[in-house]
Amino acid sequence: MRPAGGLLATLVFSSVAIPQDAPTRREVLDGMRKAATFYADKVSKAGGYHFDYAEDLSYGRSEHGQGPTQVETQRDGTPRVAMAFLEAHDATGDRLYLEAARKAALALVEGQLCSGGWDYLIEFDPAARKKYPYRTEYDCTAPSVPRNPPTSLDDNITQACTRVLIRVDRALGFKDRAIHQAAQFALESLLKAQYPIGAWPQRYSAFPDPAKFPVKPASYPESWPRKWPGEVY
Repeated sequence: MRPAGGLLATLVFSSVAIPQDAPTRREVLDGMRKAATFYADKVSKAGGYHFDYAEDLSYGRSEHGQGPTQVETQRDGTPRVAMAFLEAHDATGDRLYLEAARKAALALVEGQLCSGGWDYLIEFDPAARKKYPYRTEYDCTAPSVPRNPPTSLDDNITQACTRVLIRVDRALGFKDRAIHQAAQFALESLLKAQYPIGAWPQRYSAFPDPAKFPVKPASYPESWPRKWPGEVY
C-alpha cells in the first residue's frame, strides 16, 4: 500500500473528463473524502506518512524511517501527501482537506531541526526525540543542542517541507502560530545557509561565516589527483 500514490490517484481522478458510464461527480467527490479521511485518521502518525504500509497498517516503512514512531520527509512521504490534500482543497474548497494538510504541516513542525530544515525522517518517540536537534525539544541557542542530523537539501527534503508549510500557512490565513513560525524559521535559515557566491551546501548543521567564503574568480588548483583518492563520501 502506497499512501501518496493511492491518494493522488483518487484525488486527481476528480479533475479528469468522465465518460458517461463512469461514476458521477458526486460519487467521485465522495470517494475523495473517504480516501482523505482514511489516510488522515487511520494511516498517518501525528499527521505524517511513510512510503509503504502493511495491509493491516501494523507496520510502515520508508527509505530511512520505519515503524510506528517515525515518518518520512522525502518523496512519497509526508510532503507529497500534504500537497495532495492542498490540491484537493484548492479544487473543491472542502475544509476537510485543509485540516488534513494542517495535520501534516504540524508533523513537519515537530520534525524541524534547530538548523532550520529537516532530516530524512521525523521521530515521535519521546525518549528517542532527545537525540535529535528538534526545535520543539531544545532551546536552539544553547550549546548543548546536538549537531546531527543536519538539515538536508538532498532529495528535495527541506525544500518540500518548507513549501508545504508556506502553502498551509497561507491557506490558514497565517493564523496558526506554530506553522507560521516554522515557515518563517525555515526561510530565514535557508537564507543564512547560503554562501556569498549564491550556492547552498548539500547538508549543514551550522551557518557559514560569509567572511570565510569570499567570492573569487573560478580557477583550477596548480595540481590535483587524476584518480579518485579514495575519500569516504
